[in-house]
Amino acid sequence: MGSMDDFLLDANKLKEGVRVPLRNKDGGISNDYIMVRWEWGDEVRASIDKLKRILADKFTQVKPGLDAKKRKQILAKNKTFADESVLNCRVALVASWSFTQKPTKANVLKFLKLRPDIGERIDIAAANTKLFFPTGGENL
Repeated sequence: MGSMDDFLLDANKLKEGVRVPLRNKDGGISNDYIMVRWEWGDEVRASIDKLKRILADKFTQVKPGLDAKKRKQILAKNKTFADESVLNCRVALVASWSFTQKPTKANVLKFLKLRPDIGERIDIAAANTKLFFPTGGENL
């Protein structure tokens, strides 16, 4: 039998994130990185919960009997909002980074819009609970 302590995550990793190295233009590992929070961390969950409430409200605007044109307009707006919201949730996953620019919401959003592939790597790291255990390794 194990101890419940065997299942506890590293508090520092939860707070500071785990290092996700970035690749340079040649495909090699660069010295730059992004520190990624766990997907079930408090800040991330708060962002996701807020998004769920907003989306639920937005999609209730599509009521039965709405004419097709209006329905299509609302759904198109909501899809755009949903896509932007995914980016905002990814922003919540970024704890810090190695760049000279501060990881403000605007800077992270701009970077992730320009590099959606890095957003995918952030998702993968955030979902990998093993990385957040005390002996789970430092990098993705």
